[in-house]
Amino acid sequence: MRKIILTNIILIFLISFFSCSNEPDVDLILNNMHDSESENYIPTAPFGFNLIHSSEDSVVISWKDKSIGESGFVIERAVVKNSYDPKNYEIIGKVGENITRYKDTTNIKMNVSYFYKVRAFHDDTVGNDNYNHHIYVYLELLTPTFKIVKDTWSKVENNNAYLYWNDNSTAEKGFILKRSINGKPFEIIDSLPANTTSYIDHNLDSMSIYQYRIQAFSNNTITPYEKTLSLKRGFRFYKKKDLVHTLEFSF
Repeated sequence: MRKIILTNIILIFLISFFSCSNEPDVDLILNNMHDSESENYIPTAPFGFNLIHSSEDSVVISWKDKSIGESGFVIERAVVKNSYDPKNYEIIGKVGENITRYKDTTNIKMNVSYFYKVRAFHDDTVGNDNYNHHIYVYLELLTPTFKIVKDTWSKVENNNAYLYWNDNSTAEKGFILKRSINGKPFEIIDSLPANTTSYIDHNLDSMSIYQYRIQAFSNNTITPYEKTLSLKRGFRFYKKKDLVHTLEFSF
């Protein structure tokens, strides 16, 4: 008899336990800020901010989405002329869920520093920002400079000139490459897109002297050139007694 009673008690307990465990705690769900189904859900801050592109009239940024169930993202920007102040951020735009890129075209100006941060939001609740993750860009147009350094140096091989330069700007639209042959006036040989740092000039005449100039440009401005890179035919032997070009800067 006692075994039957004990068995019934255990059976009742198990039925009650599993019945209760299958019932969700409504209050817990509604008030849990870490549960995307909660009314008080606060989305996780995005991370991995990156500057994709900058020019004199736009800035493109990206980030990595770490949230689950967010409604979208709020993009904020601080314009800094003298000193950085976290209170200077203003909302400049919003994007939908799972979008991880934004193009800012709001009153962009040259020679100004911009700070960007992104926060996820859920319904009307905006997530916490993370000041350790923001994007900084200073928009300026500077003269590019040719390289004659190890690994990425300008050189001539097989009658082709391999030209390399430093991209010193953050807001160029592209580059203009000019060339002079045997002291004649410089002419544009190519217009190159932003962030380009190399060029190959093919089929050089072994008896000619070549000079190159590189300039950055934007919609309304073109930089001066800093140096002229000269390729002169030299009668020194190298390996299989092939003639080689020598490089020098001229001003």
